[in-house]
Amino acid sequence: MIQVMYEYEGIWPDTESVKIDGQFMGETFGAVSEVSPMDAKRRANNYLSSTISTWYLCGTPNLVWGKQPKWRLSLSLRLPMLEDTGLPGVVEINAQTG
Repeated sequence: MIQVMYEYEGIWPDTESVKIDGQFMGETFGAVSEVSPMDAKRRANNYLSSTISTWYLCGTPNLVWGKQPKWRLSLSLRLPMLEDTGLPGVVEINAQTG
């Protein structure tokens, strides 16, 4: 598997779903993302604080496109009296349903 990243300079609309279509290596893809990056981050942080620990925080959401589009957010563990301890993992949020 390979991953291809595309950086878009615009701003994600706050109230709209976003349709993404494209083609890569002869394959066409497309779907609608109903979940904004900020909503994905809120959902991930809520999940972490309610089920794991309030010491985990999510980073910037990255949209991973495929058969099942998802927002991927890196985790950081923040402990009192210590700096950021690094990247212990990621959280993925369904980009279509949350």
